[in-house]
Amino acid sequence: MLNLIIFGPPGAGKGTQAIKLAEKYELIHLSTGDILRKELSSATALGVEAQKFMDEGELVPDEIVVGMIKKCIEENEDAKGFIFDGFPRTTAQAGSLDAMLEEKKMPIKAVLFLEVEQEELKTRLLNRGKDSGRTDDKDEEIIANRLAVYLSETSPLLEFYEKEEKLQTIHGMGEVEEIFVRLSEVVETLDEEKSECCSNEDESEKSEDYEETEETEEEKCECDDSYVNVYVEIGDVKITNGRLNIEIGDFELKKGDVKVRLGEFELDGADVKIEIGDFEFED
Repeated sequence: MLNLIIFGPPGAGKGTQAIKLAEKYELIHLSTGDILRKELSSATALGVEAQKFMDEGELVPDEIVVGMIKKCIEENEDAKGFIFDGFPRTTAQAGSLDAMLEEKKMPIKAVLFLEVEQEELKTRLLNRGKDSGRTDDKDEEIIANRLAVYLSETSPLLEFYEKEEKLQTIHGMGEVEEIFVRLSEVVETLDEEKSECCSNEDESEKSEDYEETEETEEEKCECDDSYVNVYVEIGDVKITNGRLNIEIGDFELKKGDVKVRLGEFELDGADVKIEIGDFEFED
């Protein structure tokens, strides 16, 4: 399942690109604004609860928004994936979303961050204000404040996903189609990452005493579940009046490889004992 978050400042074109990505990769586009409006208009239990906070001029709590997202996901269980647009906005929201998705065993694959220059954002928002009539897109001071708030509130969120190694930064300048091509290129590499471990190892890093088999490196890739490696590697060890035992019991391996590598030893009245038990190999 391909689950993505599209992220960026006001005017970055998140909504436009999210719709295009959802169409191309057959994903469900989850816009929190649309979800909230639907729940409110349908007067669902979550919608009624959200309305109470809105009537008081308060933000809708994260647990209610996450509850709405969870409901949408459960209504689309056969989906190929989801693209989240407009949520999360804070690290607290990101943590809540992660917890819910992990529970369903469908974590976020990547966060697509559209990086756009400040002056370009202002120009886009002002132009949008002419077409949409939105007052917050017509006033330059309001726009500047929105961008400042975005930077202060969302910088920790970028760090959050960067630590999770999910952040993908995309150059967001240019025409809509140019940006879409860049986004698509990133999305299409996500499924290829698993195969990266199949690349050939650097010959200089291989042990001189390790005998290569006739199988190719691709056949021996660790991401192939049918291939099993058992490695015991011991580096520099200094033993004084001691005993070092390495015992490997009974193994049944399919297309298996067993390597016992001993590094440099400085022994003083010590025994080194390596015992390998019964092996049954299938090749």
